[in-house]
Amino acid sequence: MKVGYILKMFPRLSETFILNEILRFDGLLSLLRGSVSYVANAESWGRISHSVQRQPHLLNLEPEAVGKVFMKWAQVGKSGLELFLQAASISAAVRNRGIGHVHAHFASSATVVAMLVHEIAGVSFSFTAHAKDIYQQDHDDILLETALERAAFVVTVTDFNVRHLAQRFPASAAKIRRIYNGVPVEKISVSSQAFTDAQLILAVGRLIEKKGFNYLIEACRYLRDRNRKFVCMIIGTGDQEDELRRLIGRLDLSDTVQLVGPQSQGAVAEAIARSSMMVLPCVVAKDGDRDALPTVLLEAMAAGRPVVSTTLEGVDEIVDSGRTGFLIPQHDNAGLAQAIDRLLTDSALRTEMGQAARRKAEKIFSLRENVAQLARLFGVAAATKGEPARELLPMAFR
Repeated sequence: MKVGYILKMFPRLSETFILNEILRFDGLLSLLRGSVSYVANAESWGRISHSVQRQPHLLNLEPEAVGKVFMKWAQVGKSGLELFLQAASISAAVRNRGIGHVHAHFASSATVVAMLVHEIAGVSFSFTAHAKDIYQQDHDDILLETALERAAFVVTVTDFNVRHLAQRFPASAAKIRRIYNGVPVEKISVSSQAFTDAQLILAVGRLIEKKGFNYLIEACRYLRDRNRKFVCMIIGTGDQEDELRRLIGRLDLSDTVQLVGPQSQGAVAEAIARSSMMVLPCVVAKDGDRDALPTVLLEAMAAGRPVVSTTLEGVDEIVDSGRTGFLIPQHDNAGLAQAIDRLLTDSALRTEMGQAARRKAEKIFSLRENVAQLARLFGVAAATKGEPARELLPMAFR
């Protein structure tokens, strides 16, 4: 049986874990042949008939199944009809390509489309829940409950997420599985830390509230005032960029703290190799949004770098505080500065923690092992139809 991925957009710089997962399936199954299929949104009511006319292969679907789903989702309005059109087009591709199971990432519109494909094409589906899609205050509880009920299985990326979902939706608890996002540890080399006058403190992520970069900038003031020689590089873009630039200027840190914008995976890897540590002071945002398993921490650990973050649930499953790095309470500028300072001033400690971080990444966050777990779940879903999973075909809509 073939397995198809349904994604809201692919690829995204902020979701490299999905790209890594799909590429690892290519290596695992050796049967990834097709390019990504993009199904366009219907941008207005006026384009609906045009969209249908351009999809004559939709006629290959069973009219009764399509009609039932159409009547249900057309009542939702324009957004529901757009999701229906996307699902109908993907369902035709599912039928034409012989796909027997679809998997989505994030309990959002991609999972809605996966459910609709399940209804239209009669294939099983699953999804991976992450953080924003289950914690942010404006997430859809009804969608999440329905998706959990109908999915063949559900993956989430931390033990804390498993407990959270199982407590909220006990009827579906038995089908929830924890699989950590993995990184290709075997492809990430451990380079010696560069010994220069100004050590590199690296931070990577979207410039949004939950990343806590304002606390890192405040911590850099403490370090500057202690006459530490360092450069703090923050890679990423986001809504807080102007606010963070103003904070850097107000604290007179323009020569020390650099906002360098978004970078490619290769550039991030090069920055990690030049760094002394990775710092990500995650917090729970006012709207409930939070990080669950920040990929940049895993990448830094795989590269043999110690990491500094916060005691946020999920993050504490990555970092063993005192062994692979340090965890400090959220919003604690002084505590964050002290943790960074310990690593700046103790090269032996940096090396020891970096080596321990690499060992943990190899043991727990190996992409090879974690994707193999997911493949086994696909196999169980496929077994209900009497066929082994043998091919992955990524699809996306936007």
